[in-house]
Amino acid sequence: MLYEKGLIYKYYLNNPTQAEESFTELIAEHSQNLLVEFAAKEMGVKLEKSEKNNIVVNKQENGYSLDNYPNPFNPTTKITYSLPKSGFVTLKVYNTLGQEVATLVNEVKAAGTYEVDFDASRLASGMYLYTLTSGKITISKKMLVVK
Repeated sequence: MLYEKGLIYKYYLNNPTQAEESFTELIAEHSQNLLVEFAAKEMGVKLEKSEKNNIVVNKQENGYSLDNYPNPFNPTTKITYSLPKSGFVTLKVYNTLGQEVATLVNEVKAAGTYEVDFDASRLASGMYLYTLTSGKITISKKMLVVK
């Protein structure tokens, strides 16, 4: 329930702070539950176990982040990503068959946070994957087009 509450805050109310608080509450109350790992993956959070078997939330894996809002969307969404260092970056969108449907970024970027608008008006309703690649790091997330 707290996981769903976190997603509501994150995607529908555009309140990442409240989403993080809800997710942290979930981890504290249910750290031994296998669903916590799934929730962490869906929220883009890396969980690490400390020496005392407590779970530590690492909000950005290696300083990289990737997200989109709103999700689900029709027909546009804003994809945000952060880079801890400069380098060549690609941001691509794929359908569920693994076919590339859009290349949104394909250039050298300085360290920082960026936003890209994605227009899916020419695409069918359904699930799509968006993938950020920079150096040896690749992060993929899901987004849903609903028409």
